[in-house]
Amino acid sequence: MSLLPLFAMAGVGVLTQPAVKLSLEFLSETQSAKVTLDLPKGESAPQFRMAAWAPGDYQIWNFGNQVRNAEFFRNGKITPSKRSPNDPNLWQVPGGYDRVVTTVRASNGNFTPWLALGKDYAFVSPAGVLGWVPGFENRKMLLTVKPPQEWKRATLHCAPPTKDGTVQAGDYFELIDSPFVIGENLTVETRSVGKGKEVVTVGFGKPELKLGPIADLLADLAKENEKLFGENPVDRFVLLCDFDGFASGLEHRASSRVGLWSTSPQQVQGLISHEYFHIFNIKRIRPKGIGPLDLTQPAKTPSLWFAEGVTDYYAEVILTRLGRQTKQEFLKGMATMLQRFQQRRSRSQATAIESSLRVWEVKGSQGYGISYYEVGWLIGATLDLAIRRESKQKFSLDDVMRALYKSHKRPDGFTEVELRQICTTYGGPQLGEIYDDCVNSTGSPPLGQELRSAGYTWNGRDLVAPEETRHKYPYDLRSP
Repeated sequence: MSLLPLFAMAGVGVLTQPAVKLSLEFLSETQSAKVTLDLPKGESAPQFRMAAWAPGDYQIWNFGNQVRNAEFFRNGKITPSKRSPNDPNLWQVPGGYDRVVTTVRASNGNFTPWLALGKDYAFVSPAGVLGWVPGFENRKMLLTVKPPQEWKRATLHCAPPTKDGTVQAGDYFELIDSPFVIGENLTVETRSVGKGKEVVTVGFGKPELKLGPIADLLADLAKENEKLFGENPVDRFVLLCDFDGFASGLEHRASSRVGLWSTSPQQVQGLISHEYFHIFNIKRIRPKGIGPLDLTQPAKTPSLWFAEGVTDYYAEVILTRLGRQTKQEFLKGMATMLQRFQQRRSRSQATAIESSLRVWEVKGSQGYGISYYEVGWLIGATLDLAIRRESKQKFSLDDVMRALYKSHKRPDGFTEVELRQICTTYGGPQLGEIYDDCVNSTGSPPLGQELRSAGYTWNGRDLVAPEETRHKYPYDLRSP
């Protein structure tokens, strides 16, 4: 079954229909949560589902397996249900139901906990916790979060509007893409990043956090990304900093959960920059295959190398433009990436496109055969240098990103053919061959050749820079 598009279109009648109401209670003793879902008065449904996977984590999880118990009611009375023998995420309710109560266990993904219960906080990434009612996906969702009674001073932080402990989302897809934390001892820092725009940093899992420097970093990232794309797509971005979980991050439409090991910006800025860039690249610049969302089966796309690897590249470019790392540090990171990738025997096993498409065949959400993070980083640098050279410094990969953002922030997304065409628009016909060599060939992208054209010498370990002011095509990382 295919779900409705990720974004409900303005003017469609479903937006004025009564909301689906949910409530969430935490059961710390059993490391689980109780979820109650109520359909609008007078309405019922014959099916209930949990997701098979979550956006941003390209692995089948079958969240139905985390459901300990599911009870269905109609008009206040229990009604019979049957779990599908062929789909662990589907329940059939022949007589229809208007309320379902599920108990869901705490669990982790590759990049984030789906449900984590700490001593004084609860973190929820809703895709792994909240089920949905087929046919009601585009209804407004009202989720009431109920903290344990002993949490006398609990506060709730989430990207969508909240009121009196209630998360208000425009549809189910906004709800599951909106992680939240509720707890007693949360640290919160807010920064203005323009008229009507703000970024909020929330820390949890560690007492007496000092998040001012990280909040300043986030504000700088928001402003620098706005320079690149010409706008900030969200009025309020929330960074949920988990100091009690594993070190990784998962992007969301107006927020991100990041597992941090330090309050020093220098130690964690690469991860935060990567996750913030995702509000443009993948949350708006969407490769075809990722949307419209179908949470019942794998969402396959050949372009995860671009969604993740090029995001990794720009995470470092943006930090360099901000002056939070030197160009020499950037080049040292590039040399390390080149050396590491060339030492991998697996680089001859898959192309960037194959790694993206076949990630579902392995665990870890890193790619198939090779990491699309690593190869995508190198492809991003290669295309950036090639466009600068072929256009005689008139254009860069920045122009490709802006064009994609302007023309392709839509649910169905861009194709590899369109991406290649945009690259040739700014880099000329020669970029087509370079692009093909990058994404359709095994082995390393031709970054070494592009670096030589910019005057750099790669000795297998280090990059030796020229006197750039004397070189015809200096690599200055700035937009032309």
